[in-house]
Amino acid sequence: MSPPPETASARRPFGRWEALALAAIFLAGAILRFEALDHNPLWWDEGNNAYFAQASLGDLLRLSRLTLDTNPPAHRLALKGWLALWGEGVFSLRSLSAVCGVLTIGLVFLWGRWRYGPAVGLIAAVLAAIWPVALYHQREAKGYAWVTLFLTLSTYLWQRHLDEAARWRFWPWLGAALGAALALGAHYYAALFMAAQGVGLGLVFLLNRARPGEALRRLGRWLSVQAVAVLAISPWAALTLKTSLRGAERLPDVASGSAWILAQDIAKTIAVGAGGKGWLAWVVLGAMAAVAVWALVRSPQRAREAFLGALVLVPPALGLVAQRYVAFVPARFFVYIIPPLAILLGAGLCRLGKVALLPALVIAIAWGAALPEAYRPQAAVDEDLRPVAEALRQEAHPGDALLVTYIWEEGTLRMVAPDLPLTYHLGWFAQETVAHDVQRLFAEHPRLWVLSYKVPVQDPANTGAWWLEQHAARGFYQEHPPYSLALYLLPLPPQASFAAPAVFEGGIALARFALPEAVQAGEPFAVTLEWAITRAPAPAPTVFLHLVDGQGVLWAQHDGWPHNGLTPFIGRHIGERIVDARALRVCAEAPPGEYRVLVGLYNPETGRRYRIVQGPQAGEEAVTLGTVRVVPPRGN
Repeated sequence: MSPPPETASARRPFGRWEALALAAIFLAGAILRFEALDHNPLWWDEGNNAYFAQASLGDLLRLSRLTLDTNPPAHRLALKGWLALWGEGVFSLRSLSAVCGVLTIGLVFLWGRWRYGPAVGLIAAVLAAIWPVALYHQREAKGYAWVTLFLTLSTYLWQRHLDEAARWRFWPWLGAALGAALALGAHYYAALFMAAQGVGLGLVFLLNRARPGEALRRLGRWLSVQAVAVLAISPWAALTLKTSLRGAERLPDVASGSAWILAQDIAKTIAVGAGGKGWLAWVVLGAMAAVAVWALVRSPQRAREAFLGALVLVPPALGLVAQRYVAFVPARFFVYIIPPLAILLGAGLCRLGKVALLPALVIAIAWGAALPEAYRPQAAVDEDLRPVAEALRQEAHPGDALLVTYIWEEGTLRMVAPDLPLTYHLGWFAQETVAHDVQRLFAEHPRLWVLSYKVPVQDPANTGAWWLEQHAARGFYQEHPPYSLALYLLPLPPQASFAAPAVFEGGIALARFALPEAVQAGEPFAVTLEWAITRAPAPAPTVFLHLVDGQGVLWAQHDGWPHNGLTPFIGRHIGERIVDARALRVCAEAPPGEYRVLVGLYNPETGRRYRIVQGPQAGEEAVTLGTVRVVPPRGN
């Protein structure tokens, strides 16, 4: 099948069957991209984008430098507007990429149809619609689909309306320039595709033996488009380049320093996706290479195929060079080569005629096998934050604050649970100022949640949580490895006291305490105890704190050493005072009424309770601190 002349292809009106076929391709592409779009958990890079999408341009600049982020802001600013339009949520966050993917299918069709005719345009659109790695990245809230769309738009407008046109026209030029700027403004590696355009243009000049005047005119038009993109992004690059390079150095070396391994990874990923089998990828690559070579061999104008080939091959080649300086160059950076590759394959398949059935069948079978890979979770199964969001949805109160360690935690939670009544704060505390910073937060929020990732709350490296463990009452704790979620209550200053301290066997006295007046059923509340060491205790006793009704029925209990278990009594100095904030959680079924709060000590090895030997309630095994009033749960 030989393609129609270029001018006839460009001007031919859409036929009925062509329009129907294109509509079917669009529908299939949209279904593949939007189906169960919010099913998989967000991964940390998507959470980063969700976080940055909440920021203004100034905050985005500040936070990008602070977090050593490597991406320019165009896609994130677009996400900000997109979420403002459609609302927060996983589907909304990812749907921008899905829309970009569907629009890219249309651009591939238009580009292929203009160059080679309707048959090539439709085949290229089909390939773009079902290409596994493209589908995968057009279902995640990352900038790759955005970059692919606008690089394709820029190249198509420049080629069709500027490069070979008799006269320069402003609107196509502006569209091409904005497309290039929006692509480069979302990912620096778009520059490799822009460089490939220049290489391809040079090949066109050589193969067509362009006259110097014509070559300079066409080169000038191309350079003017690229200059706008570079100038648009240069202020951002100048302000963030140093921190971006530092951030890139800290990212994992995906190619282990080997250009050969990286080249194989790029080739296999483009062919069948990141999770495809190696031998299957090489079979598909062989079929693609045969079709592309045939398109070149049988071309009446090889310059067109040479240009497309440059767009496909030059960016990865330049990526291999860049990998020597910045080791983080994963294969997904080059998904934007798929549109020109789809057009090149479409041209080759048309020129093969009936023989095209063999490579087409090989590609179809391989992609069918790889299609489930496009729907695999981007995040590790154990890093799903949805269980944490559900716990917060059940437990959080309006006015609570949540301290997160990583910005992607906040971004992810905002998307998976946009209705949480929380104020988010970054829990980045210095040892020297953590006390002041946390106390300031407590002045604004009586309850602080801490979300930790991999570092336990009782690890000194977890600066904020470590301070809270020692100075606040932990009222909730739940683990969802590698996450842990803890709630800390504002401790009451110990004010109430007995006529004389209640001294227990073993040399420990309860000097002062603090209780709230009323508490809600189903909720934790803080109790503050102040202990005094009268002599060295042995063995180290454990504190018990009970909430009982008038019949002595237990409705809440908390056992452990002071400071949430961090400070045993043994080893303390005589005369030392320990302010011990701890929490009791009232059973949700507790009926309204007055309840007593009891505190005592026991031997953890034998379970024997220590008696009070001096002071109020001497001879008893527990001190009655007072009563609290239990009120019905929220919403009752």
